[in-house]
Amino acid sequence: MDKLKIIVLVAKSSAGKDNILNKVVELNPKVKTIVSYTSRPIRQGEIDGITYHYISNEKVNNMLANQEFIENKIYNTVNGKWVYGVGKSSFDLYSKNTYIVILDLQGLKQLENYLNENNKLDCLISIYIKASGQTRLLRSLQREGQLSDNQCKEICRRFISDEEDMEYAEGYCNITLVNEVEDDLNKCIEYVYHLTIN
Repeated sequence: MDKLKIIVLVAKSSAGKDNILNKVVELNPKVKTIVSYTSRPIRQGEIDGITYHYISNEKVNNMLANQEFIENKIYNTVNGKWVYGVGKSSFDLYSKNTYIVILDLQGLKQLENYLNENNKLDCLISIYIKASGQTRLLRSLQREGQLSDNQCKEICRRFISDEEDMEYAEGYCNITLVNEVEDDLNKCIEYVYHLTIN
């Protein structure tokens, strides 16, 4: 790896972006993952500092006030407001590291602005992971197990929000990969892995 590379995976919920990221990092441990911050509660099976940095609303407000985020977004959920964001300290822009991060379309645009301000826009590769609404909804329901009514509402809210927020994401990203079935997932992993070594 002779220069900085930042690979951004963009997808609607349950399109498979986490599976792709995790497998690529497993195949190439030199790749650095970017762990976003969130004020939402930790879910079963998640690990603080690996899945997200789980922080208090007070900490989020301090980071926002001090302009410590490259990108951030506030979601109005059935459980209140949740903030997600990537900290400026997450990247060493003057390294030869390869980073991989999951962002939504707004986050990608904010990252592009940040990199452009630092003359590093050429290091960015954005990939849209595409899966049908039916596939994504079924994955969401199966992944969560036994669901409460509030969890069902939250899955539906995320689904509808994605349809609005990510309407133009596929055309905006550099590359589109389809992830409908298991074979697609393997092809996506292989494609992204090769980007990390070339």
